[in-house]
Amino acid sequence: MEEVKINDMLWQMQGTRQNDTIHWKATPKVVEVADEHKFLLYSGGGGSWGLVGKMWFRTKEECEQNFLKNHESFDEPIDFKDPTPEGIEELPRTDWENYEVNRFDGIDDTAVYLGGLSNLQKITQNVKWHKDTEHEGEYGMVVEYSTLHEISEQFKESMITVIVNGPMRTKVFQYGNYPGAGWIYLGNIQGYA
Repeated sequence: MEEVKINDMLWQMQGTRQNDTIHWKATPKVVEVADEHKFLLYSGGGGSWGLVGKMWFRTKEECEQNFLKNHESFDEPIDFKDPTPEGIEELPRTDWENYEVNRFDGIDDTAVYLGGLSNLQKITQNVKWHKDTEHEGEYGMVVEYSTLHEISEQFKESMITVIVNGPMRTKVFQYGNYPGAGWIYLGNIQGYA
């Protein structure tokens, strides 16, 4: 095997998570330090010579071909049952229209309002929710859900604020405040709002 030298370029697959998909891409890195046993890269990481051809590759093509031996494509849906692989870069979500919010019978984990934060009129009970027949909440409560898009379709031409309460983080969404912008994620609050 040809030894790894300083300034050699090696390739490794790097994943980026956005929305519910991980996109994998062959990424080059330059060797900064190399000795007879290991190498280190300018942008972090490294390994032993035994990893060349297994985890690190000499060309982009070799790297991609090796990846496709075990994967169907460079884009894969996230399996929420399995932990996200280590080293995956997280990008901000862009598909808030498809984001599902939940509500439990008797407890408003999600509150829907007409208007902005200074003038809110609660309409949670007027929203048409889907019953989640596969899941039950604590103590047998019925779980209901809707996407943000479905909520905005029910109250067209209105400004809508949705507050999704949770014990760790409360998320706040708004629709109709900025024409043509669709749903906007305003941010989150630690704990319940």
